[in-house]
Amino acid sequence: VLGAVGLVALAVGPGPPRLAGLVLVGVMRGATVAVLTLLVMSAPGVGDRNMGIAGGLIFTAGEIGGVAGPVVTGVVADVADGFVTALIVLVAVCSATAYLGWLEVRDQPRDPENQKPPDFHAA
Repeated sequence: VLGAVGLVALAVGPGPPRLAGLVLVGVMRGATVAVLTLLVMSAPGVGDRNMGIAGGLIFTAGEIGGVAGPVVTGVVADVADGFVTALIVLVAVCSATAYLGWLEVRDQPRDPENQKPPDFHAA
């Protein structure tokens, strides 16, 4: 959601809003991988045995988005004659992704035992 807010700030115009948008998008981009990895590590059924597979899937999705994102943004910008529409499309994608993620976790039980980070030093 904060990434979407940063993208809206980029579209507002030059000056402080654009700078704030760049900072917000950058911070959110850097934090996303770490937070997503921690969420997957604590998800039921992943465990130590499947963490490598889960991590590989996370990075595969990230690389696909890293290639497809700029291509789709460029195509939308060319068709719409500017980047504002392309940023609006990105905001819609961010918002839809956040909503789908919320739908996935909203009904899961909150078990404090499953919220602990893994102990990598255990034998």
